[in-house]
Amino acid sequence: MNYQEFKDFVKENIKDYLPEKYQDADVQVCEFSKNNNLKLDGLTVTPPDQNVAPTIYLNSFYEQYQDGRAMEDIMNSLAGMREDINVDKNISVEQLLNYDEVKDSIIFRVVGVEANQERLQNLPHRIENDMALIYQILLQKEEDGIATTQISNDMMGLMGVNETMLHDAAMENTPRELPMTFRSMDTVMREILRKDFMGINIDEITEDDGLKEFLEALLEESMTEVEQEHIPMYVLSNEGGVGGAAALFYPKVQEQIAEQMDGDYFVLPSSVHETLIVPDNGELNYQELREMVNEVNETQVAPDEVLTGEVYSYDKESNQLMLASEKAERSQAVEKTDEKKTSIMDTLKAKKEEAMQNMSAPMGQMKTAEMEI
Repeated sequence: MNYQEFKDFVKENIKDYLPEKYQDADVQVCEFSKNNNLKLDGLTVTPPDQNVAPTIYLNSFYEQYQDGRAMEDIMNSLAGMREDINVDKNISVEQLLNYDEVKDSIIFRVVGVEANQERLQNLPHRIENDMALIYQILLQKEEDGIATTQISNDMMGLMGVNETMLHDAAMENTPRELPMTFRSMDTVMREILRKDFMGINIDEITEDDGLKEFLEALLEESMTEVEQEHIPMYVLSNEGGVGGAAALFYPKVQEQIAEQMDGDYFVLPSSVHETLIVPDNGELNYQELREMVNEVNETQVAPDEVLTGEVYSYDKESNQLMLASEKAERSQAVEKTDEKKTSIMDTLKAKKEEAMQNMSAPMGQMKTAEMEI
C-alpha cells in the first residue's frame, strides 16, 4: 500500500488493537509542523472523557512497513504506545489561557533560528546567537517523557502577557522542572555500554556463573582504551533527556561551566536534547569541530532534533557566549590592532632617534662656544 493508504488503514483500524475504553474515541491523522520546518503525520486517539491526547508520528512506521515489517506488528506497536503514553488529566482552553494558572508550568526550549524562521514568526521567542528560546506549557512529566503545548503569539496575547514575562517565568520554572545534568562523556558512554554491552544488560545478570564478572572486566578494559583516545568532553542536558540543550541557558550555568573548565570552552550543539562541552585549551580548531557537528547532524541526528550546525565559544573573561567564528574574528582583529600599535611605536621610536641625532651637532657647537668665551 502507498503512504496515503497506510494512513487510512491505521486510522480505520487502530481501535481494533486498543482496549474497550477507546472504542468511542475520536481518531485523527493530521499533519503537524515540527522543529526545523519538518512536516509529520500524527495519530491521535482521544477518548470522549478526555480532551488531551498524545501524538504518535506515523512516518517512521511507514518506512518500517516498506522495509518489510508486518502491518500487524506495526498496529500492535502503535496501540502499545497509545496505552503507555497517557495524559491523565483534562485541560480546558480557559485554563491554558489563564496566565495565573499556568505561569508556574511555563518552560522554554531551544531551536535553531535559520531552519525555523517561518515557525518563529508565530511564536514568542528570544534570540541567542543563531538559536532561539521558545516557550511551552508543561502539562505532564513522567519518567519516560513530558507532555507540553506550544505558546503561540495568539496565546500570549490572550493571556495578556508579553515575551519578557514568559521568559522570566520560564527561567524560574525550567531548571526546577527539568534539572540540568553535567557529566563527562566517559560516564555517559559507560552507562550506555553497561545497559547494552555486547547485547546484554549487565545489571540484569543475576546468575552466579562468572558471566557478570567477565563482562564487567571486559567493559572496563574497553572504556580504558576509549578514555585514552579521546579529548575531554562533557554532556550538558537535563534529567529527562528531552529538550536538554535548553540547560545551556539556565541562570548562571555558563559561568559555572567556565569555573569547572578553569577557562574558555567550546559548545557543540549535539541536538535539541543536549550540548557537548569541550575545553578551549588552544589545541582544537573550531572549524574542524564545526565540520564534525555537521557530519553528525547529517548522519546521526533525526531531522527534527537538529539544533544548529555552528560551534560556540564561551569567553570567561567577558562572560559571553558567542559563535566560535565571531570569537576567532575578534582575536584576529585584536592581533591586527596590536600589530598596528607596534608599528606606530616603532615609527615614533625611529623618529625620536633621528631627532636626537639632528640635535647633537648644534648642541656640541654651543658647548664649544661657551668654553671659548
